[in-house]
Amino acid sequence: MSSYNCSICLSGFDEEEKPYRLPCSHIFHKPCATDWVLNKKTCPCCRKELKGNIDEILTYDHLVLSLLLELQINNKANNNNNNNNNNNNNNNINNN
Repeated sequence: MSSYNCSICLSGFDEEEKPYRLPCSHIFHKPCATDWVLNKKTCPCCRKELKGNIDEILTYDHLVLSLLLELQINNKANNNNNNNNNNNNNNNINNN
């Protein structure tokens, strides 16, 4: 699991499931955060008390989505490179 997932549902973010930010800067999917905040009135990660209506509490920032998608792409590329290196190392061991 990537650290770039919603901490409530554990799914990743994309163009359809955008990240929304709480005042404490933790990010979640809007439906996940809405359900949580309406029931608990705190952040799921840091437990900071949240006051106000949901539209004041949750904010969408397209830059957060862009950054997350870029990090996910870079992370995937790094994982692929590591897997290729591991496969090459295993092949070298098996050939010796």
